[in-house]
Amino acid sequence: PREAVFVVTSVEPGDGKSFVSANLALAWARGGKKVILVGGDLRRPNLARYFGDAADGEGLGDILGEHEDGAELAVSSIESRLNSTRYRRLMVLPSGAEPAEPADLFATPILGSLIRYLRTLADIVIIDSPPAIGMTDAALLAAHTDGAIVLASVSRTDRGRLVETIDALRSAGTEVIGVV
Repeated sequence: PREAVFVVTSVEPGDGKSFVSANLALAWARGGKKVILVGGDLRRPNLARYFGDAADGEGLGDILGEHEDGAELAVSSIESRLNSTRYRRLMVLPSGAEPAEPADLFATPILGSLIRYLRTLADIVIIDSPPAIGMTDAALLAAHTDGAIVLASVSRTDRGRLVETIDALRSAGTEVIGVV
């Protein structure tokens, strides 16, 4: 894919979203694609587990917070927070500061501008999102992407909740690319 952006989400916490996001990003980078991995889970960020310091520090929450009042998106505020990893073609935009209400930030128009700009910097943008059930964060993030990958756990995820999650994403206008 060229300039593809997608969200990796799940039915509930602990289904492996960050693990899958990190490994997909790494696989594409090793395959020659320029990749940006975004820490989209502002409530329980987990990418530092895979990328250490590159996934720590200011990031998505800070950018959205700075532009919450509707100020035009400053390109420098994005580029200064993109961190290199030890993998040549892989950059990380950390989740950054946890705001009081992440869903309120995700509902601002600046999120769309930010994702459109990230699209111009990479072949693939992967957003490691919070779980989709019970929170609007994943649907708000996914609204600006090409689709969502939904994770579920064998012998743990309730089939009905999985169907609810997929239906909720689709009704919000998100294409569900697949289920892992």
